[in-house]
Amino acid sequence: MWLPYRGRTRGISGAQHISTLGLTAAYYPCCRLTVGRANVGGGDDVNAAVTNVGERPVTDRIPEGRPRADGVSEFPTNQPFVLDNTTCPYCGTTVTRGSESDKEHVVGRKFVPKGTLYQSWNLILRACRQCNREKSDLENDLSLITMHPNVGGRFASDDLRLRAEVRRKIGRAISRRTRKPIAAGEEPFIIRGSLGPMQMTFTMKMPPQAEEERLFRLARLQLQAVFYFLTYNRQTHQGYFWPGAFCPLISVRREDWGNPHLRWLEAQTVGWEPRFFVITADGFYKAWIRRKTDANLWAWALEWNQNFRLAGFFGDEAIARDLVVDLPKLDVSSIHETTSKFLKVRIETPLSEGEDRLFSIADTDAGP
Repeated sequence: MWLPYRGRTRGISGAQHISTLGLTAAYYPCCRLTVGRANVGGGDDVNAAVTNVGERPVTDRIPEGRPRADGVSEFPTNQPFVLDNTTCPYCGTTVTRGSESDKEHVVGRKFVPKGTLYQSWNLILRACRQCNREKSDLENDLSLITMHPNVGGRFASDDLRLRAEVRRKIGRAISRRTRKPIAAGEEPFIIRGSLGPMQMTFTMKMPPQAEEERLFRLARLQLQAVFYFLTYNRQTHQGYFWPGAFCPLISVRREDWGNPHLRWLEAQTVGWEPRFFVITADGFYKAWIRRKTDANLWAWALEWNQNFRLAGFFGDEAIARDLVVDLPKLDVSSIHETTSKFLKVRIETPLSEGEDRLFSIADTDAGP
């Protein structure tokens, strides 16, 4: 089963799980943001506010949104949104100015290539020091891993800032999986076996690998902060956690963006109510959240550094489990299998640019 937001996360597809806010042309094309109401008890008005808490004036710096006919508001996105929140969005601990808290950038400034967040949307708020450090630790190696070129040396983008950032981080970021610096070369993957009297060893190279549990932990924290923002009450300066479980489904590299599980989630949720959509950092960070009509279940998708995609659900676990019963079966081949170990492979499924609609939500949902 899945676990609550604090603690280890688990996938939902069982045996099939293989590790492996919209704007119009008048707004700013470098970053797109749509915000909808989360409809979970509490504040859902995300416009700018100046109120008084006790004797201290409190200011949230959020520009005015432009309402659409579908209940979603569109925002200009050439600047960050800043919350003067009084609780940590990750654990709920009280945080105030001067307390043991840190300014938190939900899209870490070092998580994407340097300079890409300049004059772009971000969400800035307070987090307790412990949660801030946990998120920074996750970003340290996952940033480089998600920027790293594939085994053929090809980068996800020709943007020179991406290449420069990888060069800068090489040797500095420590892999939490190997406990060693992430070097410029790919990780070796070694297979040993025997054929009769002969002992055989095969060595293959692969890009630096991330522990999937760490990928989903960082995804969960980013989504918690966004949900906190969507349910933010400008009188109390507090947001809310989603009701239910965090239910990650899949994480894939660019070479597998056509993965049947990811395509299935896209098809299943295309008609769900849009709650949040953003493309920022010059396209190096993308995210959306949709809500299933008349249910406390949300679907989500993230894209990091034009290279990794993650997706899943949060909310009512029982409804999510009912949905994934229809997950398509992955074509997995067994290469070697004994009573104590096995090796199975699946051919990755690429996705052409013309077929890629996962983050085209703003175009398909746009209303008058």
